[in-house]
Amino acid sequence: MSLKFPILLIILCLPLISMAQWNTGGDIDAPAIHFGFQLGANTNSFTVLKKPNFQDFTINSAGRNGDVASGRLQVVQARFTTGFHLGLVANLRLNDNLDFRFTPDVNFADRTLAYGYATLATNAKYKNPIVKTISSTYLDFPFLLKFKSDRKGNIRSYIIGGLQYSHDIVPKKKTDDTGLDAVDKLVKMNTDIISYKVGVGVDFYYEYFKMSPELSITNGLTNGLDRSNVNAFSNPLSRLYPTAIMFTLYFE
Repeated sequence: MSLKFPILLIILCLPLISMAQWNTGGDIDAPAIHFGFQLGANTNSFTVLKKPNFQDFTINSAGRNGDVASGRLQVVQARFTTGFHLGLVANLRLNDNLDFRFTPDVNFADRTLAYGYATLATNAKYKNPIVKTISSTYLDFPFLLKFKSDRKGNIRSYIIGGLQYSHDIVPKKKTDDTGLDAVDKLVKMNTDIISYKVGVGVDFYYEYFKMSPELSITNGLTNGLDRSNVNAFSNPLSRLYPTAIMFTLYFE
């Protein structure tokens, strides 16, 4: 998936957003509890904490895919990758300007790490890093507070924040590196992550529903790195905190 996907979502929603200027329909916020669904696109990465001696780790191996790593580790970098998510919404109205929200979703989000090595013979700077992809399919369970402005016509803005529990349900076959050469070994993650989530959005009201485009950020609070996984790529790392920037459309 490319970054064109979230841009396409925004373009497709422009007619609906413009309609909110003149449609004076019902108020979905009136009931104490209401429900809906969500869909969106995201970009994912890691906050990487390396061990103080990470450059002491070396590798000299040719993998089954033709990758060759040789020498002393110079750098570990997280790269941004795109994904998508979809899920449900349950909203509890606390007062006119405050809601409690539970927004579970399924998040398909791979992340990558690039490892750069210098050859032992020349100590030259690496040219072609070894890239490790960490495949994840998270069930996300965010528990959030939504602080809303007063409604002006059919529009109101809001900020949102809270905690999120995530459980990875990626198939075991995608994390099994038994018998692989050293350069083909995987970086493995813990299946359970606690994160914080903050975001901003706008509610647009229509005759029978409400649409809310939202931009949010999640950052891991617990170490996602599986410390029981020991190889040349996990050993230099101290902690991995999953991060994501998410564009979501809520329909309630």
